[in-house]
Amino acid sequence: MSTRILKLVNHITRISLSWLLLQIAAKGYRWLLIRGCDIHRNNG
Repeated sequence: MSTRILKLVNHITRISLSWLLLQIAAKGYRWLLIRGCDIHRNNG
């Protein structure tokens, strides 16, 4: 019984970790896009 719970917790942890990584990646990508637009605007 305890091993099943452990596997479930492991699975949930893995999912939430990948979700967190996706959120961070999306924020970083958006930030890079905004920064790139600013740089282009300043040069042009």
